[in-house]
Amino acid sequence: MEKDLQLYFDIYVERVYQNGHCFHGDLQIISREFKAHLWAIIEKHLEENATGNNVIRIINSLHGDDLYLAFACAKHSPQAWDRFTKCYRRYIHKLAAFVSPVKSAAYELAENILADLFLPDRSGSSRIASYDGR
Repeated sequence: MEKDLQLYFDIYVERVYQNGHCFHGDLQIISREFKAHLWAIIEKHLEENATGNNVIRIINSLHGDDLYLAFACAKHSPQAWDRFTKCYRRYIHKLAAFVSPVKSAAYELAENILADLFLPDRSGSSRIASYDGR
């Protein structure tokens, strides 16, 4: 990685980490692991022969606070799952109610979505680990 790009990336990761910490609280995330996770996301979205501007564009498109929370949930932090539930349970229930005219079915759908995000996928990681900040 170019020196200037590495510096920008390091500053961005620190900013995302600090903003997520301020917004969601201390969720016991190791910043080094979070940085590696962010870089893996960026690499996944880079085209061949990408420039520094491509990296910056991807970085600026991410929803950092949500990524911080999802990363902590993927690390099986009980505090993170409590926070996720507090932030998103109502929203998920409203979406389920929108797609299901039967109240009991909507409730069951919403609760299943929450459980599915927690449960592991075929690779053994919780499904929320696949969230890439977009």
